Amino acid sequence: MENETIKERFLGTIFGQAVGDALGLSTEFMSKQEVDRFYPNGIEDYSQIVQDDHRRRWQRGDWTDDTDMMLCILDSFVACQKVDILDIARRFKEWMMNGGMGIGRHTYNVMALGDYTSNPQKAAEIIWKMGKKKAAANGAVMRTSVVGLMKDNVANNAENICKLTHFDPRCVGSCVIVSSIIHALVFEDRILDNEDVIGIAKQYDERIVPFIDLAYHEGLDSLCLDDEKSMGYTLRTLGATQNPAGITASRIHFQKPNLKVYLVISIYAISIIIEPDIHSHNLRAKKMGNVILYVTITI
Repeated sequence: MENETIKERFLGTIFGQAVGDALGLSTEFMSKQEVDRFYPNGIEDYSQIVQDDHRRRWQRGDWTDDTDMMLCILDSFVACQKVDILDIARRFKEWMMNGGMGIGRHTYNVMALGDYTSNPQKAAEIIWKMGKKKAAANGAVMRTSVVGLMKDNVANNAENICKLTHFDPRCVGSCVIVSSIIHALVFEDRILDNEDVIGIAKQYDERIVPFIDLAYHEGLDSLCLDDEKSMGYTLRTLGATQNPAGITASRIHFQKPNLKVYLVISIYAISIIIEPDIHSHNLRAKKMGNVILYVTITI
């Protein structure tokens, strides 16, 4: 595969994360009823984002902690030319200490431990055990897209980076699956099928499998994505990526020669992989509940 194609897919993944995150803020923590009330015709522009107490903390068009933390990982990759988990942890901590707007409670509790930067995975394990091993928030899977851009050791890297804040095996499996989906699209030009995804899930936690099957066979509504008690559950987030509307059916070939679009992550943040030129297209995402269902391209 040509290097220029790979480069454009890298750019598409990074830009797509930021675009999806910035648009995703428009419905974050809303119920379906609230989304229907505030966005009866969907959302196509940042100017439409309602300015309530949660959303007014950001300028319209700003991304949130999802992309901030993804960029910490990316900056570390660039600076170290390898995966250095202590360097990534240091960047996470510096981001938090400099405001860390939008940081989740679980992530904050992990990074607030005194020795976090010297042994971040141990800190994550301590907080997980203090919570009786119940916490499995989506704060790691939201930032994992960039891990899929590494050429080798994707599963191992996704696992180690996840465990910098989220130690639960459901979180780890979610990150490995999403990173693997992106890696297959970028480097192999293929979509992982449902059996491949389930195979990965079983390596980490059997509890992942029902959410994959439910979303794939029953649709996004079956995930109850706006359930207030579990809105941030990593397996609901992961499940949203496994619905055919979010992955299998999202590989769209336009009539324009050589243009392909891939929608990879469909909740809170998305990755759009575009070739050959991301800069000449206007990206717009549609929302339903907390889920970005598809992307339209104005050519």
